[in-house]
Amino acid sequence: MLPLLLSLGIAYWFALGAGRLSAAFGLPRVTAYLLVGVAAGPSLGRLGLPALLSSAQLQHLVPLHDVILGLIVFSIGGSFSFGTIRRLGLRRFTISVVEIGLTAILVMTGVALMGMSLLAAGFLALMSITTAPAATQMVMREYQSEGQLTDTILPLIGANNLVAIIFSSC
Repeated sequence: MLPLLLSLGIAYWFALGAGRLSAAFGLPRVTAYLLVGVAAGPSLGRLGLPALLSSAQLQHLVPLHDVILGLIVFSIGGSFSFGTIRRLGLRRFTISVVEIGLTAILVMTGVALMGMSLLAAGFLALMSITTAPAATQMVMREYQSEGQLTDTILPLIGANNLVAIIFSSC
């Protein structure tokens, strides 16, 4: 197995190349980054292929992952101000509440109907309302999106994840 920093450097190099290729086909770069992450990770070992990054190496990156995720959530929290809420209006947050509620109810009902326990169904329902802020921000920056929808998305992502965090800590 290669040293961790060398493995990360190789994966990063492939991700940059795949991102450029992805952009040439009109796809978001984050799609290629995710595919390279899957290809470089330990999941290839299950197919009998050598993995660029082992599970043990990925475990060493957990503190870095936590810091990066904290910074992403912190930046979204910065866009989630009372002025933004007032400007967006109650109607959009009502839509968010309905979206959160319907998603959770549909997932919980579907999972419960498949025979899983109510606890497992509740957990999966809770996970279904979370939104990936990093991928969303990357795509918005890549396409330089501006406008009312773009201004609405980040606070609503913040609301979805805030609800998930509150309910998961209960």
